[in-house]
Amino acid sequence: MKKFFLLIAVAIAALPAFAQKPELKDIRFNLYADSIKPVLNYYVNVEGEFSDGRILPLDASDIILKADWGNIQNSEWVIPKILEKDAVTFTATARNNPSLQRQITVYIQKRKDPRDE
Repeated sequence: MKKFFLLIAVAIAALPAFAQKPELKDIRFNLYADSIKPVLNYYVNVEGEFSDGRILPLDASDIILKADWGNIQNSEWVIPKILEKDAVTFTATARNNPSLQRQITVYIQKRKDPRDE
């Protein structure tokens, strides 16, 4: 009888693993800063809203993240040695639904911040 209850408990615990993954319904940027300091790489935080109502951070397995200039490594924009422009535009595209795409433009700080020296 003990083995039967143990088998039932294991089966119930395994059910979430077989449950269907919630669908990604929307994506959005949730940036930690409104401008880019030219002394640090810039983390581009993208979140997803799922069909079950949860909002979770997305990574390279969920989205394709691009910048109109410079390089993206994972979810981080690597600051180029020479700043060519005043702003960078990021585009996030859902891997499972390419029509689900968002863009945002973030400006680069021009004045030096005394805290960065």
